[in-house]
Amino acid sequence: MPANPPIDFEALARSGGSPATGGYPYTIKAADLMRNFVYASLDTDDSLVETTSGQGGHQQRRLKISPGTAAGQLAVWDGSRWVPTPTPTSANTMLLWNGTAWTSTPAPPSAGTHVLGSVAGQIQWMETEEC
Repeated sequence: MPANPPIDFEALARSGGSPATGGYPYTIKAADLMRNFVYASLDTDDSLVETTSGQGGHQQRRLKISPGTAAGQLAVWDGSRWVPTPTPTSANTMLLWNGTAWTSTPAPPSAGTHVLGSVAGQIQWMETEEC
């Protein structure tokens, strides 16, 4: 559940107040508005923010969750920013992380029982018996 904004204008309007003491609903303090705007502003990497036209033609920002460029791509953290995974080389391949880089590996065979293993440092599917 999201946290409440710092200034609850609805509660202040209901409470009434004296204009002489800066009470609501007679005045709205610019500092209170700015406090809420700053609170609501998401602090994020600019490459993940897209500027669009919002309601009433006002400028609005949209957060792009995935920086991917192709269907099925994932975002991974490279230590300083989110970057898209490589696109598999074909529909019959899958991506594997080898600890330092992404590699493209053939998808598992469609028949039989196989496990993913390494032979002489090369990742490959190996046929095995069912348990």
